[in-house]
Amino acid sequence: MTIFDFKDCFEKQIEVLSTDGKIYRGKLTGFEDKEDTSSGEDEIELYVGDCFIGIDVPHIKSFKLISD
Repeated sequence: MTIFDFKDCFEKQIEVLSTDGKIYRGKLTGFEDKEDTSSGEDEIELYVGDCFIGIDVPHIKSFKLISD
């Protein structure tokens, strides 16, 4: 999976299942290349509740669009 797999979901509500079984639901608000992250991995940014979280793309098992 790459950050390009998420391009059609930008600014939309998605649900992400991580490889460790955690589920995140939020608005996809951004992308970061591995050169710009502290983990050295490509990352997506979700707005969840009242905060932003970053999820490393290699740690994402699956995702789905919840709503436009």
